[in-house]
Amino acid sequence: MKNLLIRIVVLLLVFAGGVVAFSSILDKGNTGLTAEMSAATLPVAYTEVEGMQVNRMQGYTQEMDANYVRDSITPLPQDRKLTVLIREYGNAIRNLTYEVRSIDTTRLVEDTQVTDFSQSDGYFRVVLPIKDLLEQGQEYILKLIVETEDATVDYYTRIVYDEEMHAKDCVDFMQSFSDATFEKEEADFDISKYLEPNSQGDNSTFQHVTIHSKLSQVNWGEMEVKRAGEAEVSIKEISPTATSAVLQYTVTAPDENGKSESYHVSEFFRVRYTQDRMYLLDYDRTMEQVFDQEGAQFGKQSIYLGIRDSEIDFKTNEKGDKISFVQEREMWQYDQTEDKMSRVFSFYDGKDQRASYDQHEIKIIDVDEEGNTDFMVYGYMNRGRHEGKSGVCVYKFSSVSNTIEETAFISSPKSFQLLDQDVGVLSYVNKAGKLFLMINGSLYQIDLASGSCQTLASGIKEGCYNVSGDNRLFAWQEQNDPYHSTSITVMDLENGFHHTVNAEEGEYIRALGFVDTDFMYGAARQEDLETEVTGNVLFPMYRLVILNEEEGQKGAIAKDLNYGDSGLYISDAAVSNNRITLYRVERSAGGYTRTDEDYIMTNAAQEEQKVNAGSYVSELKETVYQISLLWPVENTKPKLLHPKEVLFEDSREVVLEEAADPSSRFYVYGRGRLQAVYAEAGPAIRQADEIMGVVVADNQKYVWERGNRKLRTKLADLSAETIEEGKTSLSVCLDVMLKRHDIYINSQEFLNSGQSTVDILNEQLENRAVDLTGCSLEETFYYISNGAPVLGMIDGTNAVLIIGYDEVSVSYLNPSGGSIEKKGLKASSEMFEAAGNVFISYVK
Repeated sequence: MKNLLIRIVVLLLVFAGGVVAFSSILDKGNTGLTAEMSAATLPVAYTEVEGMQVNRMQGYTQEMDANYVRDSITPLPQDRKLTVLIREYGNAIRNLTYEVRSIDTTRLVEDTQVTDFSQSDGYFRVVLPIKDLLEQGQEYILKLIVETEDATVDYYTRIVYDEEMHAKDCVDFMQSFSDATFEKEEADFDISKYLEPNSQGDNSTFQHVTIHSKLSQVNWGEMEVKRAGEAEVSIKEISPTATSAVLQYTVTAPDENGKSESYHVSEFFRVRYTQDRMYLLDYDRTMEQVFDQEGAQFGKQSIYLGIRDSEIDFKTNEKGDKISFVQEREMWQYDQTEDKMSRVFSFYDGKDQRASYDQHEIKIIDVDEEGNTDFMVYGYMNRGRHEGKSGVCVYKFSSVSNTIEETAFISSPKSFQLLDQDVGVLSYVNKAGKLFLMINGSLYQIDLASGSCQTLASGIKEGCYNVSGDNRLFAWQEQNDPYHSTSITVMDLENGFHHTVNAEEGEYIRALGFVDTDFMYGAARQEDLETEVTGNVLFPMYRLVILNEEEGQKGAIAKDLNYGDSGLYISDAAVSNNRITLYRVERSAGGYTRTDEDYIMTNAAQEEQKVNAGSYVSELKETVYQISLLWPVENTKPKLLHPKEVLFEDSREVVLEEAADPSSRFYVYGRGRLQAVYAEAGPAIRQADEIMGVVVADNQKYVWERGNRKLRTKLADLSAETIEEGKTSLSVCLDVMLKRHDIYINSQEFLNSGQSTVDILNEQLENRAVDLTGCSLEETFYYISNGAPVLGMIDGTNAVLIIGYDEVSVSYLNPSGGSIEKKGLKASSEMFEAAGNVFISYVK
């Protein structure tokens, strides 16, 4: 009997030990094979501007494309002695040098070792004695190279030397405005006189508040918001008259039940300085709720996400009981069947400011039936194995073992904001463990098991490819020419199956996009193509074809729309839900003119979602978001798990054979970040105008700036010229433009040989021409203000050269009359608009 009791006790102890061990494995993973992500180790640098600590710089441990790291700009003091503050975080700094380069990085201006440094208030204080080699008003790249005991770390900011910039006056105004939003009616600073409330402001959400919002929205409504800590200031653009900057900080506020919630806030200001007063040119604030660190918040049958933007990245298994979702750069998974919530990935630890750096994002790729999730983290790596690097890290989360494992890391010299553009184009993992990425015009296939990489296609230009909504299907034009291609390849990335679409003889074809799993392309007769004076091509498609790309029907024609010889053509097509909009033109003796749109309704099946994301209105917090669940929540406090990383010794870094991007690009920066990238300057300028932003080219030189132009000007070194025999108004305008630069050619000969106006200007002016087609007349004034005349078409064949403007009129050289004419601003705008707003100029 005694032995039996002993055996029972032993068995119970073994069982209890097993339960404890299994629970430990479930929550922590195998401690011998896993570990928590290591803490951040690198120093952080700041610049000092007029006594203000601004422009936090995170350190990079790899060489970056410095001309694309546009996180901040630092105005230099008049003596050019720039103070840099470095928070060491226990690192011993052994050596420090700095480089100053031209904004396109091609010219090294200065390379100096620093000897003037000291310790002050917990910072390593450095004075950079920047030499008198800078052109006033010109931006440069400053690279600070810090050597510690363990690493060499690079820090980047742009610098500019100019007359008094009034940076502190502008930043003080911004901080006073920001502080007043918390003080509400008790504030001494009157916010209301700077706001411009109108219908553009969305007064139904606190997630996005602008200069056009009403005062109560800017003042956080009835929410009792408090700032936690100081705001960090980052100067984005600066000139002697205007400054753009972002204030970033964390706030807390109680919810309807009194529970404290946290939010990350980004507050953008654009301010104009005058001696009399400050002008608020633009204001834009966003706030994103941090998901409850203690586990989760639930509705009756939903996961509560709170105040955030409407683009919710989430995926579920087929059953719908395992939901992976991203909230404020953290990835979570809720298993409703097992009643557990896993904080799958986050750099943010709630303590170290380095871990909260926001230049990265998470993208969910796939969730299988067990809840195992493939996802990627891309951008700057705040901490962990790849701390200080920029790139794409691919992970697999195992819901069974409660671990995450790195499957590949792809280093990139691009900043996060550019990576965001690339990853947003295409990223797909198939069931065979192959990752597909589109980067710099190349399509890569990466085997996540072996780390091998294969380039499937390269040199793909903008406008020559399409991606399906689920990223599974990819189509590209083999000739890499948007308007002169004769074959298109369509590939299913899940199984590698591909087929080729060939043009009929005497025709070109163009990829137009996907309608669910159907591929759409258009065909044009070669003789119907029309080249405009700028070199742009009108591609009038007489036929539109939709191909079925489902299994077993690959390449089968689902619809064939043929306009034949009706004189109607399709110039472009756009897909929205189940409707295809066809933008059409009509041919006449004078060329092509726009006509009514046509529509095609498709039979694409809308897959029924078992789990959905949506919003509702809270009396206190206005618009808030949630993810619906399959059944009502029984336990509002599920088991909270913190997966650990699987340890490994081998390198899982994948090296891409990156080719140069074949496309010229124009980058729109505004409201503190990269907003968009375009292949053409016109659309980029239009968007920059809407958001009071700037446009820069591949070399990062300014193409256009909102507000940085004179109120009135006229180029004085231009005289009227008339059309001589054998010439046209177009060639006369080109000749006049080039003579200003002591270039004397007969432009008509180049036009007769088939060159476009843009080709001629690029050839003669070292690729500085800018096609401004589509811009408004007033948007072109930026170029005249900067000393470059603007060529404008007043009909299909006749051109004038715009040389001046004021508040009410425009001056232009008209070769047809051999005179300089002046016309009202409104009448001039209507004249150019009737001709299609075709403008060409160049960057000085």
